[in-house]
Amino acid sequence: MRRAVNRVATGHRGRIVSSRILIVEDDPILTLMFENELVSLGHRAVACADCVETALSALGAFDLDAAIVNAVLSNGESGGPVAAALSAKGIPFLVATGGFIARPEAAFAGQPVLMKPFSRQDLERALAVIGR
Repeated sequence: MRRAVNRVATGHRGRIVSSRILIVEDDPILTLMFENELVSLGHRAVACADCVETALSALGAFDLDAAIVNAVLSNGESGGPVAAALSAKGIPFLVATGGFIARPEAAFAGQPVLMKPFSRQDLERALAVIGR
């Protein structure tokens, strides 16, 4: 009788990784970059959202291990409500931004920041800070 073998993905440097990550980003090119870089690091983007409403819906629909949240979405919409919901659920996240124009919202306080543009190494370091 053959036994089923469970394979665990190992990522860069042999770490065990398989994080399910939500991407909240309004720029489709950056969303694609995030998806590709996450895959190359052994992670999986389970959902992508370009606005708060879609992100909150995804938060309720998927089991997530982490998230990447753009601080300011299209039409000036803040990612703050998504950050607050992630914090309430205990889901770690990092803040992606091209730079804060005003003082960051309280929901972003203490979270690691990934500055755009970013490299694969920048993303990997930021994910390591949140334990992914």
